[in-house]
Amino acid sequence: MTSQDKKPRARRVTSRKDPVTAYAQAVVSGKKIAGPHVRDACKRHLQDLEDGHKRGLLFDREAALRAIGFFRDVLRLNGGEFEGLPFELLDWQQFVVGCVYGWKTVDGWRRFRVVYVETAKGSGKSPLAAGVGMYGLVADSEARAEVYAAATKKDQAMVLFRDAVAMWQQSPVLNAALTPSGVGERVWNLAYSRGGSFFRPISADDGQSGPRPHVALVDEVHEHRTNTVVEMLRAGTKSRRQALIFMITNSGSNKSSPCWGYHDYGAKVSAGALEDDSFFAYICSLDEGEDPMRLMRATAAHEFNHMVQYGYDAEEGLQWLYESTASWIETATMGEDEDAARYAVTDFESPQLCWTTTEAGHNYGQWTLLQSLADRHGPRIVTRLWENAATLDGIETMTTTLTEAGTSIPMALLEWRIQNFARDYEMAPRIDGAVALAGAGKRSGGAVRGSVQELGAAYHQVRAQGAQRYALEGPDGLSMTGLGVRNGQVEVTPLGRDGVFDATGYEFAVVMVFNGDVPDAPGDCSDTSYRIDISSSREVAAPAQSRVDAQHFRTPGS
Repeated sequence: MTSQDKKPRARRVTSRKDPVTAYAQAVVSGKKIAGPHVRDACKRHLQDLEDGHKRGLLFDREAALRAIGFFRDVLRLNGGEFEGLPFELLDWQQFVVGCVYGWKTVDGWRRFRVVYVETAKGSGKSPLAAGVGMYGLVADSEARAEVYAAATKKDQAMVLFRDAVAMWQQSPVLNAALTPSGVGERVWNLAYSRGGSFFRPISADDGQSGPRPHVALVDEVHEHRTNTVVEMLRAGTKSRRQALIFMITNSGSNKSSPCWGYHDYGAKVSAGALEDDSFFAYICSLDEGEDPMRLMRATAAHEFNHMVQYGYDAEEGLQWLYESTASWIETATMGEDEDAARYAVTDFESPQLCWTTTEAGHNYGQWTLLQSLADRHGPRIVTRLWENAATLDGIETMTTTLTEAGTSIPMALLEWRIQNFARDYEMAPRIDGAVALAGAGKRSGGAVRGSVQELGAAYHQVRAQGAQRYALEGPDGLSMTGLGVRNGQVEVTPLGRDGVFDATGYEFAVVMVFNGDVPDAPGDCSDTSYRIDISSSREVAAPAQSRVDAQHFRTPGS
């Protein structure tokens, strides 16, 4: 068997996580902002998880993860700074790919036969479509698969096909498995000899008849004056058990066009006004009455800040700094037009995760750390971070900046975790959430257990009244702090690893476990387990050492 005969395989994903459902839950809950039709698509996914089996539908999580993994493990991006990088799908792209390949009928075949994706120009839908084509060519177990990049004109069809050719050129796996016809910019066919399959462009002006597509990618649907191309392709899918028509487009303006027909149909199917279990739509749009200029101003501030950042350091190892700073800039400069305060909820809901965690959204949500630093040391400290980033890298960037300010990473992060509990931010009214609880202690004695990552915090509600001794068992980097809300303030009582805390008289109280260990490198995070033994005490409780404003406090879990 030659290298060209070897079947490309994506690394098997064994993660217990389901990014498809996680995205849908985040959108439906409002943690991730999306337009009405995307919200409907997410609600449909969640509803079908509940009762889809009644209609013979099931969600194969492993199949969804395998397809998502194919993009990362096999495909490579092209162009500019992305040249040769693995195709790491964005969260919305994971949702689309995961739904398309994860949803099946009870006989095991793919549920969705037609997919309509309508997003803004430059959002990444063309490489997404090219990747779908590549998956259909080499990873879909379809004999003699015909994959087409289709458009009304041959030159437009070639735009999408060239993305696929670039993926073949950049990917060692695909380069070994596929054979091109043509050279350079004139490549017009990619053949997969093991499956007897091919990938090529096709257009209405080819005059070609008889295509039998396994996957047909239709580009720029808003430019199609008639439905000729789509109908030509759909007519050829009848002999395929799980053929896929994958349409991508910008938003069109002609309500008599085929594009508007698919838009309207997809919106109604997503909303449940029409039932079509074979049609999937992901349609980006604004809510009725939404001011697009407000969103544009917020986005402009965010993206402009990225340009400023790259002037300091375009390859900073402390990746957290890029999105957290841009989000902070929004909150600090855009007033009512800002669109970033809401990101804080992501971090509030998982405070036990480490600073610099690679979990999705936390780099945006941790803008509150920069605000915490600015509150204590002035906004100039954020600029200083970037000035140091120009000559330093990774954790050292933060260490040096905080040393200059007379503090340290563990101290600054401890203060930040306390500030998060109190919601002591000017933007707090725009943050719809409070820190999550790790659990609650018993009313009289006992023990609680938990785990927390580097520079993360776990908040245990105190239910017992009277003086209680808290004894912490775990690695040396862990410590405890009592936090009690009273008279519009959070009273802060350091407990170390063994201390007495009295919650009597507090409206709400927690013992916070903080992990003061600093990760060796950004994102290098691991769980640290601990145990707190709780017993009544005759000793006088330690007095509060400091206070934090709690005018915006919200009960955790609410």
